[in-house]
Amino acid sequence: MTSDADSPLTSVEKTYTNSSEVAEQILQPQGFPRRLRLRKRGQFLRAQRLGHRIHTPHLIVYLVSNRGQPTKIGLTVSKKCGKAHARNRIKRLLREAFRRSILRNEVGFDLSVIARKEQVPSDLNILINELNSIAHKSAKALENNKYIKKSKRKKTNLTKM
Repeated sequence: MTSDADSPLTSVEKTYTNSSEVAEQILQPQGFPRRLRLRKRGQFLRAQRLGHRIHTPHLIVYLVSNRGQPTKIGLTVSKKCGKAHARNRIKRLLREAFRRSILRNEVGFDLSVIARKEQVPSDLNILINELNSIAHKSAKALENNKYIKKSKRKKTNLTKM
């Protein structure tokens, strides 16, 4: 019978070394870089003007194609959702839910996420499930090219003078 003292690894370390999922989570970057965010007003307006709207119990999400670039997310949390500390917490929860959802690995969408008034839960798993359901809906729609819309702007004729 061998003792645990002979083993250089503790039982906790053994379970972590045997689990590839834990290793993937540790190696995956945990930041939220600028290239994965909608940062300018025009990007938000484009998603809301041309995008397809999906309602969930806690969120309103606008999806628009971004021509094969990584999926970007922009968060909007209004003052109706609470004071500054509450809005910041909601944004942190939404960013973390995006990191853990399968939407992060999808390619080709800009998402504008709007938190509904005072209805965002404090449970992260609920938000992750909602974003995953949005990912499934978007994958089906991408096959049908449903979220690729043309601009509704009228072309002006500048040759007349």
